[in-house]
Amino acid sequence: MFVFMCIHFAKHPDYPALAAELGHTPATNNLQQRFWDILASKLILFCPAAGGEHTIGGQGNAFYRMSFAQPTYEEIRGAVRTLRECIQGFMA
Repeated sequence: MFVFMCIHFAKHPDYPALAAELGHTPATNNLQQRFWDILASKLILFCPAAGGEHTIGGQGNAFYRMSFAQPTYEEIRGAVRTLRECIQGFMA
């Protein structure tokens, strides 16, 4: 099973300043890398969908594809809980 997730990096508190300094795409890429580093430190790894930043939904969005093909139900619940905590912390 694949789940696609969209992160609205344009809603991150640092996005306006980064976009003004770097432009929209580099600002999104900067935040994507920071988000990836946080997730990787928690052993949550997934790949960008459609090559990273996508035009659907506007600038500042990034889509990710996650696979839940092998884990048990409890492993999925734990991963989703950790993912939620990472997203909430990152976007605060």
